[in-house]
Amino acid sequence: MFFSTKKDKVVYGALFEIGSGSIAGAIVSSNSESEKPVILYTTREFIPLKQIAVDEDLTKRLLTTFLNVALDIQSKIPKYLPKKAQIYSVDVNFTAPWAYTRGNTHTYKSEEPVIITHKLLEQIKNSTTKKLAKKVGELDVYINNFTLIDRTIIEHTANGYATDNPVGQKINELTTTETISAVTNTMFKPVQEIIIKLFNDTKTKYSTSALVQQHLLRSQLQFPSTFSVIHLTYEAIELTIYRDSEIITAFTAPIGINTMSRNMAQKSKLPHEQIFSFITSEDTTAYDETLIKRIQKAFESSILPPLAEFFANAQSSELLPRDFYLATTILPSPAIIHIITKALKESSNTRFVLHNLQIPAVHNSQNANIGSGDLGICVLANFFHNNSLNY
Repeated sequence: MFFSTKKDKVVYGALFEIGSGSIAGAIVSSNSESEKPVILYTTREFIPLKQIAVDEDLTKRLLTTFLNVALDIQSKIPKYLPKKAQIYSVDVNFTAPWAYTRGNTHTYKSEEPVIITHKLLEQIKNSTTKKLAKKVGELDVYINNFTLIDRTIIEHTANGYATDNPVGQKINELTTTETISAVTNTMFKPVQEIIIKLFNDTKTKYSTSALVQQHLLRSQLQFPSTFSVIHLTYEAIELTIYRDSEIITAFTAPIGINTMSRNMAQKSKLPHEQIFSFITSEDTTAYDETLIKRIQKAFESSILPPLAEFFANAQSSELLPRDFYLATTILPSPAIIHIITKALKESSNTRFVLHNLQIPAVHNSQNANIGSGDLGICVLANFFHNNSLNY
């Protein structure tokens, strides 16, 4: 046939993860007849571990790093794609502290019964935008303004009764529960400008780590009614609570792997790099026992109190579940697992079970250059692959 509406079996994507201490990029292919994506090339650049004086400094350094990674990915596309093949979409994922994913409930009331129409639903949605801006703006000192990138309706309740579709119903009160995802403009706008300049008119999709993790968990788990994901990045931690596979709310704090290393180094008088190496090491058995005790003491005095308080504050706002899934940029080390476990116990949440988030199955090409246990890249590749089936 000269003319066909059949979709291409293979599509290609350029993927980016905007973290709090590193930037990752990848070139991925997705075949509709395969269960796994193929990672063709990856790169991850880290910002220096030195003390960060102000939040603006972190933003500037990450944006510089992102530009370097984006240029690298752009330059590698001709090498890793077949001739005449093109990047179908650019997928950009933001982690905490730039990304915010929260549950939101709003109610529309009318003294006289009204019939719900699509137009009225859109008006109700638009009327909540300013309220959402205030709600998101109050959540964290990092954010002054933001861009909403996703709003997902969880359920509607018409006159007190749950309904899948309220359109056509005559009601006095309509309550809508949704999940909102936003990204700070201090990071989103410059990233958007770089993407437009380097990738021209290529379709671009934006997401948050909570949304991507939600997609992964839906494919991997037999969901308990309520559970949480603890996402530990290099400069921030995010605790997302799920109920019946939907995001209910999330909490963030400026406590990450780099943060811990800096504070513990200051307390123990040990080199920052030595602390970072220890808490990210897959095997700590070769470390001197005296050194381990110094690190443990520094952790208990400088990191354990604020981390336990973070979990306790979340507990006071929402009933935390029994099951927690731990996600990090790289596979969680024994020290990281110990740190999170100890903090959860100290927060009076004594009946929890901590699981590692499983790395999704992917194929790596011979020259993929993917780092050992790079969970962030694998999760993004899996997300792109499953979404590409619906392009």
